[in-house]
Amino acid sequence: MKVAIVVPAHNEEENIEKLVNEINEILRRLKIENQIIIVDDNSNDKTSTILKDLSKEMTNLTPVYRNDGVCGVGLTLREGLKAAKNSDIIVTMDGDFSHNPNEIPKLIQGIKSGADLVIGSRYMKGGMADMPRSRIIISGLYNLLSKIFLRTSIHDLTTGFRAMRKRAIEKIELTSEGFEIHPEIHLKIYKKGFNVIEVPIHYHRRGGGTSKLRYLQVGPGYLKVVFRQLLTQ
Repeated sequence: MKVAIVVPAHNEEENIEKLVNEINEILRRLKIENQIIIVDDNSNDKTSTILKDLSKEMTNLTPVYRNDGVCGVGLTLREGLKAAKNSDIIVTMDGDFSHNPNEIPKLIQGIKSGADLVIGSRYMKGGMADMPRSRIIISGLYNLLSKIFLRTSIHDLTTGFRAMRKRAIEKIELTSEGFEIHPEIHLKIYKKGFNVIEVPIHYHRRGGGTSKLRYLQVGPGYLKVVFRQLLTQ
């Protein structure tokens, strides 16, 4: 069984080398065949140079470079998922240390135990979100309304930390270009009838650099995902 770790990265020169090394060490301890896919999303700092240097030493590291001038987590993740087509389990996570690499094993274990999608949840019992209060309120409200209107049991639709079976991701078509790809992935896999579970994670403030998430910008995309799912019910 082969595992791919897919990480979108935009201007993460302060984090990416340490993150790759920590992921690699965790996978080494798990003793599983793996591929680390870092998708550089039009970075204009030293991220691409760092990745090129690391890939000379790490045979399991696959850098993917997006240089079209159009940034977007959705576009970037979709490229990473294409690069992971030969893996059985795909884990996605942020490139800024907001997701703890040490929690990767429990996501993978959830898949091995029979789930098709394991969502790393900040909002279920045992989870933690070290975020500004305004972001917690907005994110929490979105998740609550989505649960009510879409009748799902998912606590955290907007998290980017998850593990999926390849067969699940192959059964859906992703169209999002921005952060709204996160609820799109979860809702589409859930609606296909796959086995979806959540495990608690601790979300941390980024390690270095600045956040790219702006709720006033991504809000309309999040709402569009919900409306589309309502129309297909």
